[in-house]
Amino acid sequence: IFATKTAIAEITDALGYTPPILEILPDGSFLNEDEISLETQMGILKLVSKNKSILQIAIESRPEYISTQKIKYLLSLLRDNQILEIYIGLESIDPFVLNKIIKKGFTIDQFERKIKEISDNLSDEEKIKLRLSVYHFFKPPYLTEKESIEGAIVMAKKAKEYEKKTGIRFSVKYEPAVISVGTFQKYLFDQKKYVPPNYFSIAEIIGYLYQEKLSDCIKFGQRDDIDDFQTVAGVVDIK
Repeated sequence: IFATKTAIAEITDALGYTPPILEILPDGSFLNEDEISLETQMGILKLVSKNKSILQIAIESRPEYISTQKIKYLLSLLRDNQILEIYIGLESIDPFVLNKIIKKGFTIDQFERKIKEISDNLSDEEKIKLRLSVYHFFKPPYLTEKESIEGAIVMAKKAKEYEKKTGIRFSVKYEPAVISVGTFQKYLFDQKKYVPPNYFSIAEIIGYLYQEKLSDCIKFGQRDDIDDFQTVAGVVDIK
C-alpha cells in the first residue's frame, strides 16, 4: 500500500499531474491472496478511491482467482465514477497454441465459463464499472508471421463477441514477442529457428482492425522493465 502511494506521488511529481489511469500489474495475479493479501488489495483500492484524479485502476489475474463475489467487493470500494479493469493472460484464442505452445494451464472453455459466471451475476450498474482485457501473445514460437496476424485478428473479433454476449467492455492488449534470456524463444532464436515479429505485421493488424471498426478494443504494449531481453520486434531488412 505504501509502495503504491509512493509511486503515485512520484509519478505526479514527475508529470505535474496525476494520470487518470493507474495500472498495478505485478506479473502475477493481483487477486491471488497468496501473492497479494486481501488486506493489501483492499488498502490499494481504498487509496485509489480517495484520489479524485484517478478514474480507472487496472490489475491483472489468472481466471481461477477471479470470482463474482470478489469483483463485487472491489467495485464497492471504488467511487461510482471509477472503473476497475482486469487483465487476463488469455494469450491466444487458438486451443492448440494456448495449451500446447504457450501452455497457460487453463483452457478457452474455462475462460469462457468464467466470464459467463461474472456476467450472469453482476448488475448492469456493476458491468458499467468493469472492464475485462485479455493479453494476446503476438507471434509465439512455431507460428509464421501470417499465422500470427490471422490469430491476432481473430482475437479482436472474439473480444467484441464476448462484449456483446456479456454486456461488459472487452479489449485486447497485444504483446509482441521479444527474445529474453533464459526462455525457450531465446533457445530457438540461437538455433536460428525463431525470428521475432516485425512492425509491418503490427501495422497490418492495426489497419485491418480499423477498417473492420474494431480499433476501439485494441491496445499494444511491449515492456522493457521486467526481462533481460536481447531482441525486440522490429522492421525486417527489405533490401
